[in-house]
Amino acid sequence: MVGLGPQPFARQPNPINGSMIDQTRVTASWYAGTFAALHDVYFGESYERVSVATPNDADVYVGRQAVTQLLIGASGGLMPTGLVPGKTYYWRVDEINGSNPASPGRATSGASGFGRKPLGDLTRPMEPNTSFRIRR
Repeated sequence: MVGLGPQPFARQPNPINGSMIDQTRVTASWYAGTFAALHDVYFGESYERVSVATPNDADVYVGRQAVTQLLIGASGGLMPTGLVPGKTYYWRVDEINGSNPASPGRATSGASGFGRKPLGDLTRPMEPNTSFRIRR
């Protein structure tokens, strides 16, 4: 996007925050921040745990990855037996680039839920520790 300058945080999450999902699986995705080389991803059922987690928190830390998507609730992905109807899940993405001082490090990013954002929100950073719920 012309004239906006660097976008250091993850943005345009899919699914978006607060959405209700009718499936027991989802491929979460986001656009990387301008300086991001890698992404630390966190996922769990507790807002509090996901919001303060570090890579040392094995119960919510998914891992450091180069790709900007995460398969959840399917064989070969996180929670391979499926997401549970009626539960709310939280996730967060921290942008990582240790060799670039402009990298935000622990960014305020992460969101979830299905849906579309209005065009005006396309460069907005992902909201921290946001959620999606599996419809019963």
